[in-house]
Amino acid sequence: MPTARMSPDDLYKNPQIRADDINKCFEYESIDDIITSIGGYESVRILPFLDTKTIQKKTEFIMGFSDATTFITYLNQWVW
Repeated sequence: MPTARMSPDDLYKNPQIRADDINKCFEYESIDDIITSIGGYESVRILPFLDTKTIQKKTEFIMGFSDATTFITYLNQWVW
């Protein structure tokens, strides 16, 4: 996804674009797994932008650095 290669400064300024990438992963039928590639100290800022209605419709395998922990914890509490 595009944000995987963005600068940390751009990512910090735009939490919604990181969420948009995650939302797309749940929208695309061709994507079955998500591997997060950066740390999660700012990942909590992404949560308000996640499209939980779309995420509820499709199960994905999520793994990676601490971003994955934040997303899995959030989704287990509010979505799945």
